[in-house]
Amino acid sequence: MTSSGVWRPVQFLGSKLRVIDEVREACIRGIHQSNRVWDAFSGSSVVAQSVAGASYPVLATDALAASVVFARALLGVDRIPGRDPIELAPLVLARADDLVFGTEWEETLEIERRAIGSGDAETLATLSQSLPQRWRRAGATGAQQRLFDDTDTASKAGVALSRGLLSTTYAGTYFGVTQAVRLEAIRAAVDSLERECLLDRWEAAVVLTALSFAASRAVYSAGKHFAQPLRISSTGFHGQRLLSDRAVDIDEVFEIGVANIAGSARPIGEHHLAELAEAQKVDGGRLSAMGVGTVYADPPYTAQQYSRFYHLLDVLVDGTPAALQVRAEQVTSGLYPAERYSSPFCSRTRAAGAFSALSRNARDANARLVISYSVSARKSTGNARSIGLEQLLEVIRAEYGHRNVVVQELDLRYRQFNSSGLSSPTRDDMEVLIVGEPA
Repeated sequence: MTSSGVWRPVQFLGSKLRVIDEVREACIRGIHQSNRVWDAFSGSSVVAQSVAGASYPVLATDALAASVVFARALLGVDRIPGRDPIELAPLVLARADDLVFGTEWEETLEIERRAIGSGDAETLATLSQSLPQRWRRAGATGAQQRLFDDTDTASKAGVALSRGLLSTTYAGTYFGVTQAVRLEAIRAAVDSLERECLLDRWEAAVVLTALSFAASRAVYSAGKHFAQPLRISSTGFHGQRLLSDRAVDIDEVFEIGVANIAGSARPIGEHHLAELAEAQKVDGGRLSAMGVGTVYADPPYTAQQYSRFYHLLDVLVDGTPAALQVRAEQVTSGLYPAERYSSPFCSRTRAAGAFSALSRNARDANARLVISYSVSARKSTGNARSIGLEQLLEVIRAEYGHRNVVVQELDLRYRQFNSSGLSSPTRDDMEVLIVGEPA
């Protein structure tokens, strides 16, 4: 848990942890304690947690399934009296131990275990580069081929799959084989325990959030996101990261995640909500009926769709393998789903309309609108915004009136995602809050 009293399950881009007190105060200032705050792009849920900690009811929504699960777990949505959450880790891990996973990878698992134990990055790199997967089947055994076929069939039908959910697609790139097999075994254990009514809805969200935390700690990618795996190499930085990331123990980090959630999740009876929703489509009448007093929006603003960075987490929490995007007869380097969510807030042609709909719905609910925005003070060439500040202000003022919209600068400069050699030398992204007050 941070000093702000919230816990971040995964490292999302544009996190508000460093300005969370200012964001929270802008959301709750002057509204009645019974008014609900809508966190429309919940992400890692830290803003929703902070507002809930100030004793305001929260509606947390996102277009990504994993983010909704995080919010449900940490806001205590559907939490009922029962066992201590800390007891969930041994329950789930014991069930995962009972399941038979990884038989198709036995030889590979042993090679990987020895390489990690001896610090042999060269063997790990060679193994990762040659490992059969459903998108590169050369050298696959008959058992692996059958596993790949089962995964492809499930992905095309859009149905859940246990064995092969991750190991057939993301092993050797994002994860080691050992890690991928264990992640899918724990995921299968959740389904098994839910079917037997040994996990309720909130407890399942807790476990899946902790599992996502473990996946994000183990992932071999820049910034611990899932945009694409790092280059496989046995030397230098990449060799060191390959060894350290592949050595992450999924069970150990999963237990840490459960413990963190047990100490951070909101208690029973606070009436928070978490839903899968596109922000611009939640109408003002529903917001008003829910008693929403403030709408907080921290949408993505660049062509780099957030579903690109967190696609694998959606596969993990949903339990359904994704059909992979293919270009020029090759899968993408990030192993992206063929149909991942595309936010209109990331599109130069659609962003203004999306913000207009969001602003209109907030105004119709007679709610305050608080929007986070980062401004490139030196006209950066990096990650161009889908909508400029002045155009965004025009859209909000069209709904709230010129006098009722103010811009508040925050003391935050974003660290660039790219390496220093690729980043813009003029980049200086200033964070502001745009606040629209109902007339």
